[in-house]
Amino acid sequence: SGLFATLARPFWVVNERGGANVLPQKVRFSDHTCASPVAGFAEVPFLPSASTSSSFVTVSERVGGSQRLSAIGGLDEIMKGKGYITSGVHIRKIPLGVTVRKIVYLDHKASTSRRPLYVLLVSVDEEVDMSAHDDDGLTEQERYEARLDQNRKVLEDQINSDLRGHDDEFQDWVEEYTRTDYLQVNSDLGRCPNFTTTKHEIWLMEGTNWTVLQKISMEDEEHSTCVQLIKLTEDEAAHQRAEREAAGNFSVPSRDFVAVGTSTVSEAGEEAPATGRVLLYDIVVGKSEGADKPPRVSLSLQHEKASKVGPVSSLASLNCGESIHLIVGAGNHVSIQSWKKRTAGEIIAENEEGEQQPEGSDGHGLKQIGFHHAMLHVIAIKVVKTYILLCDAYEGLQFLHWRDKDKTLNLLSRDYCRTPTFAAGVISISGSLSFVVHDERENIRVLTYAPNDPAAEGGAKLCSRADMHIGLTAVDFSSHFCVPPEIVASANSDISFAALKGSRYDGGGMEEVFGLAFGSIDGGFACVIPLPPQIFMRLYALQNILANALDSPAASSTRGWRQYKKYHFPSISEDVQGKVLDVDVLLRFMNLERATQEEICAAGGTTVETVKDNLLLLSSYAGGVL
Repeated sequence: SGLFATLARPFWVVNERGGANVLPQKVRFSDHTCASPVAGFAEVPFLPSASTSSSFVTVSERVGGSQRLSAIGGLDEIMKGKGYITSGVHIRKIPLGVTVRKIVYLDHKASTSRRPLYVLLVSVDEEVDMSAHDDDGLTEQERYEARLDQNRKVLEDQINSDLRGHDDEFQDWVEEYTRTDYLQVNSDLGRCPNFTTTKHEIWLMEGTNWTVLQKISMEDEEHSTCVQLIKLTEDEAAHQRAEREAAGNFSVPSRDFVAVGTSTVSEAGEEAPATGRVLLYDIVVGKSEGADKPPRVSLSLQHEKASKVGPVSSLASLNCGESIHLIVGAGNHVSIQSWKKRTAGEIIAENEEGEQQPEGSDGHGLKQIGFHHAMLHVIAIKVVKTYILLCDAYEGLQFLHWRDKDKTLNLLSRDYCRTPTFAAGVISISGSLSFVVHDERENIRVLTYAPNDPAAEGGAKLCSRADMHIGLTAVDFSSHFCVPPEIVASANSDISFAALKGSRYDGGGMEEVFGLAFGSIDGGFACVIPLPPQIFMRLYALQNILANALDSPAASSTRGWRQYKKYHFPSISEDVQGKVLDVDVLLRFMNLERATQEEICAAGGTTVETVKDNLLLLSSYAGGVL
């Protein structure tokens, strides 16, 4: 149930979980320079493509010599992404019966908009039947003889211990006797309960009806930790490159892989060093089973590389122009791996070390060409061109640069605020790069690399520019290009491109914005979006006025809630900056009366129309991140 408003910016008001939810209907007309509002709306119950009887038609005002007529087969079609409503968040629950650890979109030619493919890392809980331990399989006579043998051995150990004066071996045989003490099984008192084990698998799923195309099981006690779709180029020698260019091929060949990092839990526990593996799966596209059926897609293991320095916790792709490498984070060890043809000696050496390559391998493999030792444990790696951002679990951020010419990895700067860190990401606007870090006290900080800043200590320290308490706990950040306002409402790619070219600024809208989105462990979702200085200062002044002029829920301080929560340790140095907009406070401006809006804008030296345009711009960029 709901209603539809036929305005210049049409929107829907639908009933969701007992409350009203506003969803703007994003449409673009044949002439992108003219905003033509929706003039009429009517239900049409006889659309043949409609899955339900609630179909409708919208009629727009005439633009030139044409008039737009849009037919939509129900809200279900719109909410599934097949119609014109593209803003807001629509959450659809897909029960899989497993725990999804990671999910990535398979950006490959086999994955299309009509048939999207995803790679999932899942864990499956299985119960092991322990009924075999209810009975030891011995007879009464055998149990009696086993008890006599054990008592005889205990008596001999006691006599030998008294003669030796209770040396260090006394405690050893006493503990051994305690562990091997015979217990008689009485099934009347109870039976051995089932034991739950967790097995990790790799799933290849189809996004249309969410069917599993392939399942790949990990080894026993092996956990899948990270997955990344990467593109690798073969490391060529000088004569190989000359031969390829002489043949007229000037492009370096590349291959797409699904890289998976794992960690192995040893039975020895903490006494054994942690290990892991890097698995590279080739994307195999087979033949179609029928004329109307898509081709079969599967993952084939092409190469595996053991990690003896620690569990593989993060993977990333490093694009150096002509060559593309793989970055592997294992423990505190970060290595740069290149894809190259292995020699016969390297294959023999790997076989002697127990690294057997899978069947179907073409002789290529990963070879380390660079490395860096972080402080403790790397949990995330973010790459921008040839610059690498490392997120350490306990020591903050490290900013590095890779030079492919001489294969060196140099540390440029780091974060001196050593706090336990959960996630890190990258944001950018107008070519200015910044880093966002999230700590255990539910704060976010925005850092920049500014060597000329006096606070940077010659460039060795990342400078803090802004911070805020978000009240959420996240474990991963994902960066995206924000869709410009000129094309955020587009329903046609050609018209979107025309609007993008006709924009005053390169990239559409204001400027090219690289935002950040993340989900919280309690089911929330949030965005971090950079803004130009003029719009930021206007909205920041408005936020301060609203925090003082409006009543807060339960008489709580909105400004105090968003303040950075500092660590109460003298060894941790923190520079509190603030300077982050709270959209929850800013959007309260839209619910005020016109007179109140004008009074607040007059106090901030702006107008109501300017503020609304800025909020609309911020909303469109947030929708672009989503």
